[in-house]
This record gives sequence, C-alpha cells and structure tokens, in this order.
Amino acid sequence: MTVKQFFKSNIFKCLAALLCVLLVCGVFLTIMNGLLAVSDEEKFQRVLSEIYGKSVTTKKQDVSDKNTNLSSAIINDVYKVEDDGNYIVNASGKNGYGGNVKCWVVILTKPDGKSVGGVGKVTAPIADNPAESFLNKIGASVYDKFAKDYKDGIVYSYGKDENDKEGEMFVKTDASYSMRGICNAVNGTITFMNAFLSGGDIEEEDPYEDFAYHTLINMEDTSWTKNGKEITYNVVTKGNGEAESFKISVTVGEDKKIKTYAITVNGSTFDYDADMNPAIKDGSLFVGKDLEYFKSIIGEDGEKADDPVIATGATKSNSLCFAAGAFAVANYDYIQSLKEFDAYIDVEETSCTVSGTDVIYAITTKGNGEAESFKISVTVGEDKKIKTYAITVNGSTFDYDADMNPAIKDGSLFVGKDLDYFKSIIGADGNVKDNAVIATGATKSNYLCFAAGAFAIANYDYYLNNAEGGAENE
Repeated sequence: MTVKQFFKSNIFKCLAALLCVLLVCGVFLTIMNGLLAVSDEEKFQRVLSEIYGKSVTTKKQDVSDKNTNLSSAIINDVYKVEDDGNYIVNASGKNGYGGNVKCWVVILTKPDGKSVGGVGKVTAPIADNPAESFLNKIGASVYDKFAKDYKDGIVYSYGKDENDKEGEMFVKTDASYSMRGICNAVNGTITFMNAFLSGGDIEEEDPYEDFAYHTLINMEDTSWTKNGKEITYNVVTKGNGEAESFKISVTVGEDKKIKTYAITVNGSTFDYDADMNPAIKDGSLFVGKDLEYFKSIIGEDGEKADDPVIATGATKSNSLCFAAGAFAVANYDYIQSLKEFDAYIDVEETSCTVSGTDVIYAITTKGNGEAESFKISVTVGEDKKIKTYAITVNGSTFDYDADMNPAIKDGSLFVGKDLDYFKSIIGADGNVKDNAVIATGATKSNYLCFAAGAFAIANYDYYLNNAEGGAENE
C-alpha cells in the first residue's frame, strides 16, 4: 500500500476518528477536573460541618515558633472557632497501624481560657488515612468516649499501648493499633494545647535520652548483663505499626560487633513473618556487624526504612530487628561505663587503683538518713570476691555505731563474699533494707556498708579494664 492509498484507507479514517475522540475527551476531563477539584479550604469546611453540623468561622493560630513534634503526636494545624471559643486541632498520632494517624480534635477550654477544660468531638477521617485499613471498625460510640471520659491529667489508652499491652482503658475495636494512634493524637493535642493556651511551650524530657537508637526499644523491659568485655542484651522492642513487640537476645563483644543474635519472641502478625528477610529472621545477617553497618541501612537516627534489606513485605518487623541490633552496638561503651549499685555511692569522690588482678577501692558513700557519709577501703580479687574490707571513716551519728553489726563494723562479714551474697541481703536492685543482718538498730549505717561492698564487686570488670595498672581512676 502506498502512502497515498494509506491516507485514503478506512484504517487511517478510524485512527483519525479515535485520535479526535481522545483529544476531545482529554480536553473535557481537564476542564471538569478543574471544575470539580476540591480545594484544601473546601475539605476543611467539610470537616467543620461534620464536627459541628453547621458552618462555623475559624481563625488559624500561629504555632510556627512552638514545638509541634511531640513524643506522641505531631501537631499540624490549630484553629480557633470564633463562634464558641473552642479550638480544632489537626494532629497526627504516632505509632498507628500503618504509621501516623491524622485526626481532628475539638478542644474545650476552661473559663479563663488558659488551659484545656475538655475534649469535644474526635474524628479520624478514612480518606485522610489510607494506610489505616481498619479505621472503619471504630464506631461513633468509641469516639464519643473521649468527651465522656475526659478529666484533668487523663492519658487515653483505648488501643494497645506502646509495648503492645492492653491497659485498663482498653476497648476492643479490632483496630487496636489505629486506636493507639488516635489516642496518641488526642493525648498529644491536650499536652500541646495546655502549653499553647498558657502562653508556654513544651519541653519533653526523655529519661533515656543518653541511649542511642532507643526510639523503638521498650527501655523499661530491656535488660543487659556485663560479662567482662562482653555485653549480652535481652532487648524488648516496642510495637511498630502492625508488628507487635519482639524479644531479641544480642551479645556484643569488645570490638563492638555483634557476636550472637537470636529472636526469642517474634512479634510479626498476620503471617508477615513469612515475608521477613530470612537472614534477619535467623539473626545471621547481624553477626559480625558494627554500628556503621546499621547506620548504612537505617540511617543515623534509625528512621530510614526503605532499604531493600528491610522493605521485603515485612518492613515493620525487619525494622524492629534492625533497631535491636543498632541499640546493642551503639550503646556498648555507654553501658560498659554505667555503674551498678551506685545509688548510695558518691562516685565522683570514689577512686580505685589496680594491682595485678586486684581492684583496690577508696569508696565514699552518700549519706543515708541520719547516717552520714562513710569512707571504706575494699579490695576485690580476680574471683570477684572481697579480699579486704575496712571502714576508714565511720559516718554513724548519735552513737548509732554502737548498734552496728560488729562483723560489718570490722569488715569481717564481707571477706570472701561474692555479689550473690550481697544480693541475698539487699536484693538484686539494692533496695532491700529490712534484712536481720542489717536491721540491728543502726540500719542506715549497716546498709551503707553493704552498698559499698556490692558496688565494689559489681563494678570490678569496669574498673579493672579502665584503670591502667596502679593509676588512680575516678
């Protein structure tokens, strides 16, 4: 067929007609898209109508100089309702099912307008939260509880808590993780608005701020054991979206690399564990890895979760496993430096010297009630038992030293004793003070002497490794 014949053919006529139809349709859709597009303002008015059942006038508040990124929520926008003086806050509650849950929260103020007096309507629009697959399971009666249950100081916990546990306020919704995010949004909104209304700002204190990579770690339930220059961690993670808490055993050696890694409780839900990276699941990926490796995958702050090693279909679970490993290697030095049984020890005034494998302490205790500071010399040997113990300054007052256990006073009770003995008397955390060995009428003084002995043995490895032969180490 020639070119001239092609242009006269039915094929060309059909193609031309089709192209004209497509062109007309494209122009039509473009015009209609402009006409039918919903602006942000219109979306906002729809939210207001849903909340109030009528049109209201609002004034956006300037929060640009405030801390809006809280531990539980991010405050996106704040509006004052001119009609009634209430506030409407758009907040994203952290740690929902698929991430942050965007909510609208009505805040009522107290008569003076300087603090929160109640919570009005709360809503988490499904259209604003495509990652929250189960939002439709949360009924109006659950949202209504925020208003009904409000009281000063309340912390809502209708969903599972940060450690995937069901608290006293738990409400069964079949959307426990989304509910957690919604509660975080409301709790964060209350915290923020109390500060905002009073003219202040929020400075949240993190009791674990000295620990690196702890955002996804349940610090209250995580523990570790120091064995010479190794640390073995029993890491308990928080939940992470649809992934529940993991329990993971990790050992880190002197080279600050992981020696062993084992998941003891797998928090994957809905069979997501089948999508986990196999080398993460069996721990082999982490053995021999240092902090730089973890940074390369999850970033300096641990927030990066799009690396192919993690993004396997079980991203939330894989991320928790990386968080546990990063936490273990990143905090090796810090945890090695932490002292045990130091609550009643004046660490800054305590020093030691090393002689061979002996650690010789000059311990200064704090005061304890009516008992003043003691100074005690203690030598601990390689077997981590006390070799010598002598009180050099007795802090007993009001003649209480006469009531001290004589074997404590002359130190003979402690010679040959190991840490298990001290734990059997004053407890594993050092808080037992009513044992008959101590409670002799000079309980406060006797306890300080026990605290010094426990401190000396518990921290033997640290001082041995950090005090160069014969040099004083404070």
